[in-house]
Amino acid sequence: MTRRFDPYIARRAYSNFEPAVPVTYEGLVVALLGFLSGFGLWKLIAWPINRIRKRSKRMRPGVQT
Repeated sequence: MTRRFDPYIARRAYSNFEPAVPVTYEGLVVALLGFLSGFGLWKLIAWPINRIRKRSKRMRPGVQT
């Protein structure tokens, strides 16, 4: 992978490494809350659209549900 590996530089780079994704407990909780609120908002927006579609299917003659 590398031609000139320097263990000193590798150790220093590893000690300063911070992952881009928050992998702490707080980060996990915030990600879960964000997912649940986004999913809930999606369902809330889709709810009236689905009702209209179901109602229009029931009113069409010859269409069985």
